[in-house]
Amino acid sequence: MANIPIDYEEYINDGAAQAAYVTDSGAEYLNTGGVITTDGLYTIHTFTSNTTFTPGATGNVEVLVIAGGGGGGYGRGGGAGGGGYVYSASYAVTNSSGVTVGIGAGGASTINGSDSTFGTLTGTGGGGGGGEPGYSAHGTGNNGGCGGGPAVTYSAGTGSQGGNGGACGTTTNYYGGGGGGGGANGGAGAASYGGVGGAGYSSTIRTGATVYYGGGGGGAGNSTSPGAGGSGGGGAGSNPGVTGVAGTANTGGGGGGGGGGATRGLGGAGGSGIVIIRCLTSAFTSVGTDLLAYSESTIKTQGTYSLKGIAAITASLNNTLTHTFTPTINLSDQNIIKFDIRSSRTGSNIKIGIHDSGGTTSEITPNIISANIWQTVVLDISAVSNVNKDAINSIIVTIVNADAANTFYIDNLFCSPINDVFGIIS
Repeated sequence: MANIPIDYEEYINDGAAQAAYVTDSGAEYLNTGGVITTDGLYTIHTFTSNTTFTPGATGNVEVLVIAGGGGGGYGRGGGAGGGGYVYSASYAVTNSSGVTVGIGAGGASTINGSDSTFGTLTGTGGGGGGGEPGYSAHGTGNNGGCGGGPAVTYSAGTGSQGGNGGACGTTTNYYGGGGGGGGANGGAGAASYGGVGGAGYSSTIRTGATVYYGGGGGGAGNSTSPGAGGSGGGGAGSNPGVTGVAGTANTGGGGGGGGGGATRGLGGAGGSGIVIIRCLTSAFTSVGTDLLAYSESTIKTQGTYSLKGIAAITASLNNTLTHTFTPTINLSDQNIIKFDIRSSRTGSNIKIGIHDSGGTTSEITPNIISANIWQTVVLDISAVSNVNKDAINSIIVTIVNADAANTFYIDNLFCSPINDVFGIIS
């Protein structure tokens, strides 16, 4: 009785071998760090705590750095400045060279926010809002990434990476000016209300939709007309005796000014900063080389070629090479499958299976006795019912141990006559 060929591995070049034995270790995104999301062609990394961004390839990424917002002023206080921003459309990163990410904290009442960093980029913390004179050492809004609004003079904090703080209402009533935002100056206070916080910096880097960051805090007075916070997480000023509204976390929003009156409110704390990275997914994606098949013309046991597989250390674990048959192969009433295998590693590292279209997979994990020596493997399928081997539709090669890299060869895969186990037909 003649052998039934399953696959003699006669592939004339690497392309033919890889078209026949398809790997599941396909494209792999390489960069790590932060919370990872996708938006169309882009992958986005969002950082809200101190950590490291590790590129898996050399290339350029888009970066937005937002510092922590300042704290609002005390009692009839000025709104705080939003966290300063730095934007780079093309920041160079190097394969496996980690980039340090620092997230600035928001400032307490009247105190500047802390800087945020990404590598050499630094967003400057927002300026604290000015407090009521006689009750606070910070009557004038502080300079910062965005300036804090004052509550004692008409001079306002100056922003180095955003808007300036707005002036206070009058030198006698001290209605606080709004804090500067990333995209606009804060509004001035007036005799009966606090100034509005400046709008923050707008960006589409994270979701593709416009989002604001680093909004200025609203100013307050001793009336019930405090200023609103600026778009981008700015906290509103408060009513008399009430603490200003805090800037929103991870927006760099400035805190709102504390309300005046018999009981003076503290300024709201600034919102913490954020760092966002966006890059073209394809620029940092591997071609899936953890496990690949090749054509081999020299190391073989029959015919002109054998199948060569190269499995990478660690990353190839549980990856597969799958050869799909069309049409299927009928092995009804057959008991023995044979193939030759050779490996650079000893031990049981590679599993070979045949899969029937009905869902049954018959497998064997050969124990390689000697490295780089061919040995013949026998897979007994006598216990498999005909219904589970009458439509063999694929061979599956699986890496079950990847403690070390492995180069292996498979050749001469066939179904032997019914009673031929050791090469002797009985």
